[in-house]
Amino acid sequence: MPISRKVASLFTPALRAAGEGYVREGRVTLVHRDPSYLTAAVEGTQTYKVELRAFPGDRLDLRCSCPYAQEYGNCKHLWAVLVVADRAGALPHTPDESYHAEARAAREAEREAERKRREEREAAEREAREREAAARALEAVEHAPLPPPVARPAEVRSDPRPWVQRLRALAPAMAPSPEPQRRESAGFPEGRRIIYVVDVPHTHERPDGVWVELAMQTTQKDGAWGPPRQFRLTRGQWFAAPDPVDRDIAQLLLGAQPEFGAPPQSSSTRRYLLATAALDTTLRRMCESGRCFVRTGRRHGELEPLGWDGGPPWELRLAVTSAGDTAPYRLEGRLEREGDVMSLDEPLLMMRGGLLLARGRAGRFIDHGAFDLVPALRGDLAAEIPRSEGMDLLAELHALPHLPPLEVPPELQLDTVEAVPLPRLSLRLVPQTAWTPAKYEATLTLDYGGTIIAAEMESAAVFQEGERRIVRRNRGAEERLAHRLEKLGFRWEFDYATSRHVRRIAEGKGEDAALVLTDEGWWVEFEGRALRMPGDLSVEVRSGIDWFDLDATLDFGGVKADLPTLLAALRRGQRTVKLSDDSLGLLSSEWLERTGLLAATGTMVDGHLRFSARQLGILDVLLSALPPADTDAVFERARSQLLHFEGIKPARAPRSFRGTLRPYQEEGLGWLHFLRQFGFGGCLADDMGLGKTVQVLALLESRRVEKAGTSLVVVPRSLVFNWEQEAARFTPKLKVLVHGGPERQRGAEHLEDYDLVLTTYGTLRRDVAEWRDFEFDYAVLDEAQAIKNARTESAKAARLLRARHRLAMTGTPIENRLAELWSLLEFLNPGLLGRMSVFGALVQRLDAPGHGEEREESRALLSRAVRPYILRRTKAQVAPELPERLEQTLVVELTAEERALYDELRDHYRRSLLGRMADDEGIGKHRMHVLEALLRLRQAACHPGLVDPARRNISSSKIDMLLTRVGEAIAEDHKVLVFSQFTSLLSIVKAQMDASGMTYEYLDGDTKDRQRVVERFQSDPACKVFLVSLKAGGLGLNLTAAEYVYLLDPWWNPAVEAQAIDRAHRIGQTRRVFAQRLIARDTVEEKVLALQESKRDLADAIIRADNSVVANLGKEELELLLS
Repeated sequence: MPISRKVASLFTPALRAAGEGYVREGRVTLVHRDPSYLTAAVEGTQTYKVELRAFPGDRLDLRCSCPYAQEYGNCKHLWAVLVVADRAGALPHTPDESYHAEARAAREAEREAERKRREEREAAEREAREREAAARALEAVEHAPLPPPVARPAEVRSDPRPWVQRLRALAPAMAPSPEPQRRESAGFPEGRRIIYVVDVPHTHERPDGVWVELAMQTTQKDGAWGPPRQFRLTRGQWFAAPDPVDRDIAQLLLGAQPEFGAPPQSSSTRRYLLATAALDTTLRRMCESGRCFVRTGRRHGELEPLGWDGGPPWELRLAVTSAGDTAPYRLEGRLEREGDVMSLDEPLLMMRGGLLLARGRAGRFIDHGAFDLVPALRGDLAAEIPRSEGMDLLAELHALPHLPPLEVPPELQLDTVEAVPLPRLSLRLVPQTAWTPAKYEATLTLDYGGTIIAAEMESAAVFQEGERRIVRRNRGAEERLAHRLEKLGFRWEFDYATSRHVRRIAEGKGEDAALVLTDEGWWVEFEGRALRMPGDLSVEVRSGIDWFDLDATLDFGGVKADLPTLLAALRRGQRTVKLSDDSLGLLSSEWLERTGLLAATGTMVDGHLRFSARQLGILDVLLSALPPADTDAVFERARSQLLHFEGIKPARAPRSFRGTLRPYQEEGLGWLHFLRQFGFGGCLADDMGLGKTVQVLALLESRRVEKAGTSLVVVPRSLVFNWEQEAARFTPKLKVLVHGGPERQRGAEHLEDYDLVLTTYGTLRRDVAEWRDFEFDYAVLDEAQAIKNARTESAKAARLLRARHRLAMTGTPIENRLAELWSLLEFLNPGLLGRMSVFGALVQRLDAPGHGEEREESRALLSRAVRPYILRRTKAQVAPELPERLEQTLVVELTAEERALYDELRDHYRRSLLGRMADDEGIGKHRMHVLEALLRLRQAACHPGLVDPARRNISSSKIDMLLTRVGEAIAEDHKVLVFSQFTSLLSIVKAQMDASGMTYEYLDGDTKDRQRVVERFQSDPACKVFLVSLKAGGLGLNLTAAEYVYLLDPWWNPAVEAQAIDRAHRIGQTRRVFAQRLIARDTVEEKVLALQESKRDLADAIIRADNSVVANLGKEELELLLS
């Protein structure tokens, strides 16, 4: 098929013209061709391989191994092959199916015919041999005496079995040669020795190595060795040489290049080319054998002994000499070693790579990379040079890429500058094209004390005639700098537009590389702008009416950047800031670490970073991480008062309070009074079970006594009755209103009649607008993690509340993300951490990969800043008398049927999810699919009926173990809590407990009379089991009657599990609590536990809680979960 227009249009006219030139010059060779595939070789700068392959639909695949095709696609070599193939009628094409069928049939028929011909030929030959053998045997019997019996092989009959035929075919190849002259003698001939001859004339003609000839000598009658003879040893004889040196040299030479291709296996060549790398091994062994000679002339008899020079190498040196003050200069070269001098004319041979044959020995010399000077100095370069051209001579010598040590007369002496170069890198963006992505092109120069030298410049030094100075380059240092660029991702690429090699780096890596190099002390120019490193940070604080203004400037080598400019770059996530001289200031990680939180918590007002008076504490902490600030007297006085605060004192509950506060609870009450005194909001974050409710009720009772007004407590719906019960028990004089339900009274006027209003988060969302003009004394949020997401309606409604004082109660101030802290503190102390967008941007940057050290420093600083507003005590700290809590993981083995179901689901989700997720994409748009997959796998690990409703009536390994353990606990008169997040799983457990006659109570989100079921479990001796939904019963319940807690399935957030266990392990518990997790082996449940352990760092660093797994789930974690 001819070249189609479609194919021709893929080549530019210039490519076609260049390719046709290759055709005219005969550079194309067709190597292999069949109807649909062709390969060819094209001689260009080197031999390139071209492949043409046809596919159905007249599609032609073109490939060439040249660099141009690898980067840009079609090339001149491809067009040349297309033209040659077209003229030869060999362009690949795709014949129809009938052609393929005929071709296959023809090939099969040919193979079958060949097999039959081979069998017939072998049978005929076998019969002929048998007839000949029979005739010889008959003749021998007739003319000779009867010989003794001889064992002979049985008659060989034809056997169709393939393996028999294969073994029989090996026999001829393994049989010894019947011709005696072809049998190789394995012995080394006596009275002979091998000699090694270095052929100097031949080496001069072909200076790509040292040519060595092997010869033999025979002992004469007088005991002397005769003249050299041709080397005729076989390999076997050579390897049998009596001298081990000869055997070693044989091993070395057989890997060397013979003069005329590879010799046959049974013989050995007599001439070898020794590469430079072999001189210290092979040639040295030859010289040390005492049988090495050098041939200096064309006649084969002219041999001189050659030994090995084991001394230090000679050194090539240059000298500019003159016979007198007016005589011309001469450039001479010589070899020196430890005071010994050798003229360049003396050696028989000097080779690139450092081989020297002189004075009967082979040795080494150092040419300092300037070997090309040697033949020149032995030739016409040794001519006389006029004295007036002396400086020109020095300039030309130092312009050479390499220069040996040079001696000059006094009148030509120059100052020499030798220094470590300062690297300078210029980066320029090369825009994206249709065939290449955008990249940064780098130009490297070296600063030698003010002299700028391009790294690509070949000269060994720079000659500065005016200053009579030589700036000598430090090649070692330059190579290390180039290696640093390579390590950062810079690669050499050929630029076809300029026909030169250039350094380039991917666009996404260029800016990071520039910042890293600047930080390491490089001078970097980025898109024509120099990068500057940051210096001193100057900070100034001035006081206003009820605020503090902070100003700062950052010095960049004499050019300063003011605070608004710096913070604008920080908010945009930039690592550089544009300076007044059009250069770029680098915002180092250290600077971002020190100022990021400061910028996030303040507010820009008229070019200043403003902090409110209530932010004094956090401002003081943040300033401690900066250089000493210039502050005014008002700020210093406020800071002094803060520093000399005498601390929090324990407070007693009012007399009307029913009950006794523990010492740590009195300290908590004192802390609550401290917050009110200073006008702060605070979060009571004690461990679950330490009586946070009691401490707040004591505070509210004191406010009732002081007639401070109505307070509001917002709680989850499940905790309303608990607050009612606790208030009636400890503060019976508090007039309590439960504001909820469809019959609740609307408006706010009636609220004044109550001391305490209890409502839920859902009711708050609906009624907060009606309360916008009512000011509460206290607004308290219980289980305040409900507002962890600042964008939710609950969080917005809470922030709309008007209250003189604000409190939050939670055992887990931070569950998932650092940003949750902003939502909590924004409710408690509006504006304390600045705007959410700025604080969120800081958190997002800290959570990004590669900011580990900065993240830890910022978390430590943030921890110090928020510490006054959060009170956290653990049970171990304040309630050592509380019985211990023992936690255990029980591993459940799935049955074969359960395992098959689980593995089927796991494999399905691995294929469907991991197959479509790119390595650098993370979960992204597949998050919902991922969560569904994990949900199904967790359900399958618990009970098959959660995945397949038809299996709900059968049992499962996990429920069997649960019922066994519960039965044992009941038999020993213990009470048991069973938690699961799947109400459908709890319903299966209920059915099986009903069938076995167990008495239990049940609570989930739909339970109406929560108080009744809790009180029955707590007080009824017959009710031993309480089945509880993890979400509905994990908060606020007091279930101290239980001693055993079973968690049927692990939850992503271990803090939620801890809350569930603390329903039993809390103040009032007098017995040990045994908490046991049921985990199915080799399922996603084991992986959940592993991920929980790997994620316990966030809130521990700020408060002391745990992180959620799902929040930052990535592809690696997903692969673990689905493994």
